[in-house]
Amino acid sequence: MLGPMRGPSGTAIARATCLILLAIAAYLPAMRGGFIWDDHPLVLNNPRLHEAAGLSWLWLIPDFEDYWPLTYTTFWIDWRLWGERPAGYHVENVLLHVATAILVWRLLRRLGVPGAWVCAAIFAVHPVNVAGVAWIIQRKTVLAGLMFFASLLFYVRYDESERPADYAVALGSYLLALLSKSSVIMLPFLLLTVVLTWISFDVHHRYGVGTEFARPEGFAARLAGAGWIVWFYLFKALIPIHLAFVYPYWSVDPASGWSYLPTLVLVAALLALWRWRQHAWARGGLLGLGYFVVSLAPVLGFVDIAHMYYSLAADHYQYLAIIGIIATAVAAVCAARRRWPTMPRAVAPVLGACVVALLFVQTWRQGYIYKDDDTIWRATLAMNPRAWVADEELGTACFERDQPGQAADHFTAALRTRPRDSELHVRLAAALKRQGRLDDAIRRLAQAAELRPKDAGLHNALGGWWAERGNVVEAVRSYRRALDLLPNEEYLANNVAWMLATSPITEVRDGPEAVRLAEHAVRLVGHDPQLIDTLAAAYAEAGRFDQAAATARRAIECARKWDQDDLVQPFEARLHLYERRRPYRELAPDPPTEDPHVIRIEHGNLRAVFQDNAESPKVLSGIDSLFNVKDAPDFDAYDPDSPGASAGINFEHIIAGHENPNNSFTPRRGPFTMRRLPDGRGVQLVRRAADDPWSVDSTLSYTLVAPHYVDVEFRCRPRDAGKFGKRGCAIFSFCNYMNDAADAALHFRGVEAAGGEEVWIAADAPPGHPHWNQGGTYHHRDAAALDYDPDLRFNLNSWSYDYPRFTLPFYYGRAARDMTLILMFDRAWSVRDEIRFSLFKFKLKRFPRPAWDFEYVVHKVEQDQEYGFRARLVWKRFVSPQDCLDEYGQWAAALTHPTRPQQE
Repeated sequence: MLGPMRGPSGTAIARATCLILLAIAAYLPAMRGGFIWDDHPLVLNNPRLHEAAGLSWLWLIPDFEDYWPLTYTTFWIDWRLWGERPAGYHVENVLLHVATAILVWRLLRRLGVPGAWVCAAIFAVHPVNVAGVAWIIQRKTVLAGLMFFASLLFYVRYDESERPADYAVALGSYLLALLSKSSVIMLPFLLLTVVLTWISFDVHHRYGVGTEFARPEGFAARLAGAGWIVWFYLFKALIPIHLAFVYPYWSVDPASGWSYLPTLVLVAALLALWRWRQHAWARGGLLGLGYFVVSLAPVLGFVDIAHMYYSLAADHYQYLAIIGIIATAVAAVCAARRRWPTMPRAVAPVLGACVVALLFVQTWRQGYIYKDDDTIWRATLAMNPRAWVADEELGTACFERDQPGQAADHFTAALRTRPRDSELHVRLAAALKRQGRLDDAIRRLAQAAELRPKDAGLHNALGGWWAERGNVVEAVRSYRRALDLLPNEEYLANNVAWMLATSPITEVRDGPEAVRLAEHAVRLVGHDPQLIDTLAAAYAEAGRFDQAAATARRAIECARKWDQDDLVQPFEARLHLYERRRPYRELAPDPPTEDPHVIRIEHGNLRAVFQDNAESPKVLSGIDSLFNVKDAPDFDAYDPDSPGASAGINFEHIIAGHENPNNSFTPRRGPFTMRRLPDGRGVQLVRRAADDPWSVDSTLSYTLVAPHYVDVEFRCRPRDAGKFGKRGCAIFSFCNYMNDAADAALHFRGVEAAGGEEVWIAADAPPGHPHWNQGGTYHHRDAAALDYDPDLRFNLNSWSYDYPRFTLPFYYGRAARDMTLILMFDRAWSVRDEIRFSLFKFKLKRFPRPAWDFEYVVHKVEQDQEYGFRARLVWKRFVSPQDCLDEYGQWAAALTHPTRPQQE
């Protein structure tokens, strides 16, 4: 039996005060936060909380997936106190957490756990608990925690006193905890854990599960995953670093024996502690670890939880469980102090103070990320770049702020993780359409419709966009698919009937079918003037002009009756046509105008977008995007997060061997003229010497060649050789800002040292050279280092590694999605000119996006002489290094002049 409960002493009051001040101080940044994510629909915009009658709905007629009436009641009261001001909500969450910490201290003290106050202090400032306290909707977690530990404390009192009142309070607190958050259902089993009794159990309750979400994993995968989840939470409890609002989603292969290892180790640890339970250390460890595991049982993946749609773990899930690990760790330190009495008495207090201080600082810092939605999601991406939900939420916010370009970037990033998420395709389509990129938007919406073939709304929207694009045939096809799915939706029947009756395209019109569909629509809703107007147009197309006129008059009467006067004039205009026995025809849409600065081309397996630099530096010239529609239809070869400011084979620099302000980015400082090539498969960028500070005329041509090639030709003619100084060297630098790569390296055939044999090289541009700037350049085996003035500041493209060197003028890089980009050239090195490969790693901080660049070098510029090269870019699925070599060999053999180095 435990000793009698006594009233608080002065020391106890002082400790409680210290605990309160400590927790409040740690959460000061969090209390300045706002509403985030689920706070908006569940609190800020929840009509049940705003209505006076909403309170009865919360208790008697719940219309949410989860039944948390006590939690929602506190929000109902808060709305009347604080309204849309988040500070009051945050303060309440923190005060509930403080009260819970006090109860934890009193409970552990009653149970005789050593260092009970230190345990409570660690619990109060542990950064894992920030998600449960700083996130307003997690009121359910801290409120349930308060009631949960109150129930435990009064149950301990009942165990001592056997007074029915204590048991009634314990039971009442438990029921209130259940009404706050259902995961506290494990409390009876935790009480059994306290007496070291293990029983099997099965939980059946609705715990945060949306009706549209069910994890596909079977029991074996969930059993294996449970062990991983427990160890993950244990690690975060002991070493709370790299905390994230949404953790990476991991999957477990149930067919692999290694997947079960964490679960087996966990079971083995519990069995070992049970085997040695006669020892105090084993009993304490069994109690702490057993409490931890049982508390986590509802969130181990056996029951589907809404958050597991994004991640299998979340910090706030271990709010109740973490005290088991904290108490065990603190008790172990206290036991060590007793075991080694010669240890200085100050060691344990100093250690405890240091731990609390470190956790305090981490919690303080963690509280700042709950400022608002943008802050929480950007912090999430910093810790978990593949958190697609963060990109989705940021994209939605940008779209609502009328920033469609940034919205499209975020939706595209989310789709890299979830390429089959139809809703993301829909949102990206909307963002692209708002940007004016209707063709790209239609393509995305069509992908969404393929993923949701039974979604009539998607097919109907796609039909509307096709109609806006002027493609009536595709519009009718999409409308018909929608109508097949919902044959009794009058607006779908009306859409198809209207196009069949009024299209300017003869092949599309079908009068009898238009009449059938329009009559069906009018039968469904006979008082809609627009449906009646469609029926009149259908009669006219079918040659039934008397019926058309009578029906048009009916439509006019109906429009006036329903006060839709804006419809009367067009209806009357159509009536005059029918009276003259002529059908109504919609005007043929104007042909789409092409942006003179953007050209889109599809050929073979490739779809490419080319841009000039009219909006430089925001937009770079070159290949703005490149897709292989067969191998990776939704994976852009080039960096999609910097639209316009990243491009492929972008003519970026002209550099001389001496210091000159025009060394950097001069092609951005004057216009290119872009035009389609006559065959329609390519474009040409033309730059006049008058527009170039180096006085160089240049043309850069790109041509798509089936199945997956882009042929490139560069020609230039310097008009003033004197501008390149006494050295006379000119470096024409071309950049490729890649999308995600499997590795950053350039792969080529070359030698690793003088006289070495030709081998495959994986060049990763290591640091070491004084001029290294996150990258470097590689030259041919027979080439020499370039000579440049020592005061040249823009030298990142002028120096190159001594070794390795390449032997064949081609390289490839391994992109994500098992794609590869190969670049091959018609020359390697000669006395006159040469090609150099470059790798720069400027963009590897957030995503693995290297710049796989190259340079064309003219060693001694002569005035009015023509220089240039030809190249081929390959964008396809990776097969093997030998396949890349074969691609180069086949192309080189077909060239009209040799590609081997020429010793002149």
